[in-house]
Amino acid sequence: MSAFADPPQTAKAAATRERLLELAAQMFIRDGYTPVSLRDIADEAGLTKGAIYGHFRSKGQLLVEVIRHDAERVGELRGCGFHGAFEFSFDKGERTDW
Repeated sequence: MSAFADPPQTAKAAATRERLLELAAQMFIRDGYTPVSLRDIADEAGLTKGAIYGHFRSKGQLLVEVIRHDAERVGELRGCGFHGAFEFSFDKGERTDW
């Protein structure tokens, strides 16, 4: 099982995913990871909680994607080729709600 959700199939889905990553990063930084719920992120984005699950399997996966997204962006800015550094998978049953 891959740690990452399937890539967005449309430009609209890609834009929504990007917006969720940015919003989640801001909220995790501002409020901390534990207090922020997927419902909080959904409310802030004007989406349903179910819509978030269309992009991310769990809050833990969203956090991993936020870190990966930001690390890749920093790597691109620095030209260090960071892309792909977080390509790993979780074994079935491994805790992913951290």
